[in-house]
Amino acid sequence: MCLAVWAHEEEVDKIEPFAASLTADGLVTMILYQVRRDHPNYYDFPVNLLRNICIRHITTSHFMVLDIDMWPTARGTDILPLCCPPRWPRTRTPLWCPPFS
Repeated sequence: MCLAVWAHEEEVDKIEPFAASLTADGLVTMILYQVRRDHPNYYDFPVNLLRNICIRHITTSHFMVLDIDMWPTARGTDILPLCCPPRWPRTRTPLWCPPFS
């Protein structure tokens, strides 16, 4: 899993211990995007940038983009296989899954 976290520079000391515990087993990559008070993104959350950074760090053949305010349905594991064609193309093809069913 790749997790991008946006934080003001004064919040980093609070986040780093949690990040270290989360990534200790190697299953999670956490990218901490720190912004200084004088940075243009200090007040603006760079959604597309953080998403793209995580996509560039993917090490698997498939990935799912989730946002904190959009989680998949509890039946997602039942529905997802129905959305995939029998032979998934080897190219970078997006699959849009409905968040609710």
